[in-house]
Amino acid sequence: MKLFIYRVLVFLLPVLTLLLVMELYIRSLPNEYTAKKEYMDMHAPQVETLILGNSHALNGINPAYMDGHAYNLAFAGQTLKYDWELLQYYDSSLTHLKNIIIPISYFSLYNNLESNSTNKFRLKYYKINFGILRHENILYNLEIASVRFSKNVTTIQQQVFGTTADAHAPGKREEYLGWSTRNSTVEDIEKEGKEKVARHERYIRPEELASNMHYLDNIISFAEQHKCKLYFITTPHYASYYRNMETDYFTRARHIMDSICSLPYSTQVRYIDMMKDSRFTKSDFVNSDHLSVSGAARLSSILNGLLREP
Repeated sequence: MKLFIYRVLVFLLPVLTLLLVMELYIRSLPNEYTAKKEYMDMHAPQVETLILGNSHALNGINPAYMDGHAYNLAFAGQTLKYDWELLQYYDSSLTHLKNIIIPISYFSLYNNLESNSTNKFRLKYYKINFGILRHENILYNLEIASVRFSKNVTTIQQQVFGTTADAHAPGKREEYLGWSTRNSTVEDIEKEGKEKVARHERYIRPEELASNMHYLDNIISFAEQHKCKLYFITTPHYASYYRNMETDYFTRARHIMDSICSLPYSTQVRYIDMMKDSRFTKSDFVNSDHLSVSGAARLSSILNGLLREP
């Protein structure tokens, strides 16, 4: 028996060593999470406008078009829970904060990252890079365990042999304001819109409404304590997206947001629904729910005008 155990350990040792080396190497690679943490760790005290949220903000709101020191701390798939966690993480550092901008998407009030099959792998980054919310499932605390093994091998090959650029690598540190755009535009936006809505509706879990309302309340309290304005925004979408939505969910979400902003203690909270904004045309979209470079410039300029209002 002892000999068998010894042989098993001899076999496993190089395998475990290889996995450990892979984990440490992939963790050492730059990505959008490490870049944004590095920027915020250095510049959080100067930030006046902080943009949080999911890819609708990540691709849609460009701080370069905003007055003062604005920064985009949005990530693909980010939910209200993680918006709140990031605000807590930088609470003591945001000493000059004046504005917070957070998107309210079709699914935002009914969604959580833990049950989102498309973006669940991103859970690891909040623990690895920000040290927040260690997931109870160890698979989502490790780089190599949260995606297919073949993807890890491909990542290492690309880095070692330089076969492709890292899609999430940051630009020059002083110029990197957190915004990013998508690389290509869909060919059939009508078909894509219908398919996108169907996929997003798989994320919708009505039972998550209560917990997301809790995070909304925490975010509002945070804004009050910091004496800053809070803007919730539904970014522009192409018609092929909103025509296919289950309207009850979004109507309810919009009613909730309007109700929150009408409360006496919410004088510094505003909800802006730009879902069907006619100022945005087809050229302003890369797909049915994400803005192009020109669309992001347009939206960011509009928001900047709102931030200037007393």
